[in-house]
Amino acid sequence: MNYTYLLFSLLLCSCYSIERDCTSFKTGKFESSILIDGKTFVSEFSRTKNIQIEYFNSKTDTASVRWINDCEMIFKTLNPKNRAEQKDVHLKILSTTKDAYTFEYGYVGSSIKQKGMIDNRFLAKANMFSYNVGLTSLVVGANGDYTVKSSEDLYTNNEMLSKLMEAYTERCAGQKTLIFNNGINTSLFVYDLFRRAGLPIAHLDNTTTKKERANILKWFKNTPGAILTSVSILTTGFDEPSVEAIILNRATKSLTLYYQMIGRGSRIYKAKDSFNVIDLGNNFHRFGPWGSTNLDWQRIFKYPSHYLDGILSDEDLENNFKYEMPEAIRESFSKSEEVYFDINKTYIESIRRGESSKVVLKRSIEQHAKICIENSEDIFDALTLIKLLDDDIEFRINRYSKCISKSTHNFLAWLIEDYKKKLRSFLRLNFDVIKSELSLKS
Repeated sequence: MNYTYLLFSLLLCSCYSIERDCTSFKTGKFESSILIDGKTFVSEFSRTKNIQIEYFNSKTDTASVRWINDCEMIFKTLNPKNRAEQKDVHLKILSTTKDAYTFEYGYVGSSIKQKGMIDNRFLAKANMFSYNVGLTSLVVGANGDYTVKSSEDLYTNNEMLSKLMEAYTERCAGQKTLIFNNGINTSLFVYDLFRRAGLPIAHLDNTTTKKERANILKWFKNTPGAILTSVSILTTGFDEPSVEAIILNRATKSLTLYYQMIGRGSRIYKAKDSFNVIDLGNNFHRFGPWGSTNLDWQRIFKYPSHYLDGILSDEDLENNFKYEMPEAIRESFSKSEEVYFDINKTYIESIRRGESSKVVLKRSIEQHAKICIENSEDIFDALTLIKLLDDDIEFRINRYSKCISKSTHNFLAWLIEDYKKKLRSFLRLNFDVIKSELSLKS
């Protein structure tokens, strides 16, 4: 991944041989700072082999890229809005170093050229942490993205708020953090959650006055470990390089928005060369790694409906999820080599053998009992460990309900309670036998 800094200035000539290794600058994600009449304009752009997309002031401009040779290219704006944008631009790389290159550019056929420099040393690495979230309750609106109403219904419930706090505590506690939400009410819920936990947090939305916004951003800049929760007001036109973590407390179907939100943390600052990203909207599964150069941007912009049709639905995404036991809970089951149980695989195998689907839950209970006993000194320890398996049990029951195509709320609630009762009963009846078998194997 690359990061860009543009400076319009005269370049000194050298009588020595000029180094030009242009291939490493052909693709990547860049940030551009352009100085015009003493004022700096900041934008971002992504470049693949054949297309460049620039984000500036909440707008997106797309240009095709045609490489004449390794060090020269022609830009052609795909959706020109005026005569100037209809003209092709020629850019020539003049010299390169490990981290930067100097260039000149101008309209094709024009003798007027401007010079500048691109530097790739300012992009931090994104450490992605994705938490699986059930999104089937979300509704897609007329704009093609999830509605604010359905998002707020999901992200303001206690389960999601708890997951947000757990993710923050686990991955970015004490780090300067930006939280992006879909809806003002969600952001206010997040603000209240973190404030009650005694954490330094502020809320920002489009109803905030200019003076309040300036004070909040100044506080955020100067406060170590500060947390700023907002809607989409900070996705563009905001530059705070000291940001250490980004939390996507929302789902989106917009690839551009996905890149913009994460990009707020990508500036290198002092000793910072990486930042953490917590994804609570399955966005990583939907779009892939941030900064990926494998996307065919030209095809995406030429055939956007084809691209959207190719994105997995939320239901399909969730069907591919694998439950991962949180690290704190996994420590309590450290003696078990494997704690995961594949409900889908077990269901398919049972159907092929002509067995009842009920054997799936029976085998799941046996596996849960085994890992509890495996990590216990006595039956009381094992029964205590069962209480740590609530999320795992719920995940297995939800996956099982999809297999048998029966998933009403009352049925799932009954099935979860019935599963726990049977697990406790099985453990009491078989503790000594399973403990002995495990002792013999060890």
